[in-house]
Amino acid sequence: MNFRVEPLSVFIQKKDIFYNFEPFLFNTPEHLRLQNCKNCYVLWGEKKNKISLVFNLFIEKECGLSPYQMAFGGVEGSDSLHYQDLSDFIDFILSFCNSLLLKQLKITCYPFSYNPSVSHIVTQILLLKGFEISKSELTHFINISPINFEEILHFSEKRKLKKSIQKGFIFEKLEKYNVDDIYEFIADSRKRKNYPVSMSLEAFKQTIHIFQDKYFVFAVKDHQTIIALTVAIVINQQILYNFYPADHTEYLAYSPIVALTLGLYRFCQEKE
Repeated sequence: MNFRVEPLSVFIQKKDIFYNFEPFLFNTPEHLRLQNCKNCYVLWGEKKNKISLVFNLFIEKECGLSPYQMAFGGVEGSDSLHYQDLSDFIDFILSFCNSLLLKQLKITCYPFSYNPSVSHIVTQILLLKGFEISKSELTHFINISPINFEEILHFSEKRKLKKSIQKGFIFEKLEKYNVDDIYEFIADSRKRKNYPVSMSLEAFKQTIHIFQDKYFVFAVKDHQTIIALTVAIVINQQILYNFYPADHTEYLAYSPIVALTLGLYRFCQEKE
């Protein structure tokens, strides 16, 4: 495998970029340039003129970051890669970091469930090379199958869902909406729960405008009133990321997030 590195500004202008896997949205050149860091590199490994491995590296002072602002970066590649390919690629990354005289490299990896075979090997290699796990977070995910959503719900969640159904709440994918209103709804909900909003309004607007085919807004309504919504991101053809779920303070007794999750599950079933 041949390893290469180029600044993002150069890499993004290539017209002959071909992958032998589908990269996660956050690791694509178009999304990387939204992270407001001018000093960014793309490192990759290729076989037969196709990219098999990729890693993004942002430089801030004497620290390397992957990613700079988004939810995750890390080493991504085909799930058919061998251990030695991944080990050699990580050596290439570390060698490049050393050439830049970086004092630290911080990698926020994607959830293991996104690509278990690569994730486990990469984590093992990084630990063997002296990396330390500074933060570990739980990821909640649902495997999409022909099974009805109601059948996999806990009894208590079924009761919550029944309330929403009895009230006639409707789930829909919003095609026309005011981005400012969506952001305000999310911000109010997260503030109530003491959760931060990781994106500014301007960044939110810009990202949704550029990736209209990847960032969707889904809502549960009581007639015309939005009582729950989420921004869901198409990470790739297999993964829909429930990014910003939020609910209306006056409808908490109905737990509309359960009805929202039902709608997302059915949306994914239709795409299978």
